[in-house]
Amino acid sequence: MVNRNDRAVTATAVAGRVVFRDGEFVPGYGHTVGTGRFLRAGVEERGPAPMRISAGEPVA
Repeated sequence: MVNRNDRAVTATAVAGRVVFRDGEFVPGYGHTVGTGRFLRAGVEERGPAPMRISAGEPVA
């Protein structure tokens, strides 16, 4: 979770990709565009998450 003030922060990047800019998420974010997965307490790690389309544009 990112706690941000839209007047102070114009964009949010995750893993070097912009996922939120000017009050809007990139198209497909959370559906076809992902940035990771939840790590649940008490669940044994099962390997890497499946690959998905990268989120947004690279951060300059």
